[in-house]
Amino acid sequence: MGIDSMKLVMWDMLRADELYTRITVKDSLAKGRREDIRLYEEVFAAHKITRGYFDSSYKYFLAHPVQYKILVDSLDAYATRERSKVFNFGQGH
Repeated sequence: MGIDSMKLVMWDMLRADELYTRITVKDSLAKGRREDIRLYEEVFAAHKITRGYFDSSYKYFLAHPVQYKILVDSLDAYATRERSKVFNFGQGH
């Protein structure tokens, strides 16, 4: 998987993690139901990939530090832009 695709999958996984955290604060039984796994599976389905494909792609990036840094920097910049959109929307801009 290329950097741009991986960045989008990882962004959605981070958002799934945030949702999972919010769910478990309200519903302590969600941990037992493995809601985090369900949310990840939804992310994979939305991107039309499998967990295995994601895992192998992630391992590739971990094994290639320069590519991994580019991925992380790209994800960070993307996250900043996305958060800025939400913040600006909430400010009426």
